[in-house]
Amino acid sequence: LVVFERSLVCKLRDPGGARKDWTLSVFVGCLYGLVFRAVPNTQEKYNTVLSALFMATVFSGLVTVSLSIIKVPLEKALILREYTNGYYALWAWFFGNLAATLLVQAVATTAFSIPYYLLIGLAGDYLWMLGSFLLLACQGQAFGLLLGVFARDAQAAQAILIPAMMPMIIFCGFLLQRHDVQPYFIEFWYISFFRYGFAPLVVNEFRYGHFEQCDSPGAHCPL
Repeated sequence: LVVFERSLVCKLRDPGGARKDWTLSVFVGCLYGLVFRAVPNTQEKYNTVLSALFMATVFSGLVTVSLSIIKVPLEKALILREYTNGYYALWAWFFGNLAATLLVQAVATTAFSIPYYLLIGLAGDYLWMLGSFLLLACQGQAFGLLLGVFARDAQAAQAILIPAMMPMIIFCGFLLQRHDVQPYFIEFWYISFFRYGFAPLVVNEFRYGHFEQCDSPGAHCPL
């Protein structure tokens, strides 16, 4: 609880912390909303809607990993000193920091999702969509903290960010489907936490779509 309170206070008082994250989230939500504004959920526009969902998935997952991956390298000396002195166990530090960051990120995710949802005019359930974004945020925060453990410093953490994230994005279900994945890459299909956020977004949105019957022989059925 002490670690949670300290992390939360530091995040809120940091000029480049919570307020910056919230402002960025509102800006990106409005930007995505204007780019994909008023896209109809129809068979002709399903690729555009799918692209909007994919872009939101990438932002929600990537921004949380990029913010959390440098936390351990930046605080490593303090963590080791306090752990050696018996102030807390490492699991307590991990979950305390994770909970504090997720609380701040929940506000940022909500700030992103409202303009994104309203400007695009998505047909899916808003709470379902918000829950998918929050799931991505939770997974991204945990993944970033774990990656940061293997980095010597903040620069090294930033260097491994893109190589670590590329498999997560490639195998999220937008670029490749399960039957398209090569056997030697199949593990990445199940490891990719982006897929566990992207798939619920797709199901939520397209179950309310308007599609034509596609049962004629040889017809191309996009969905």
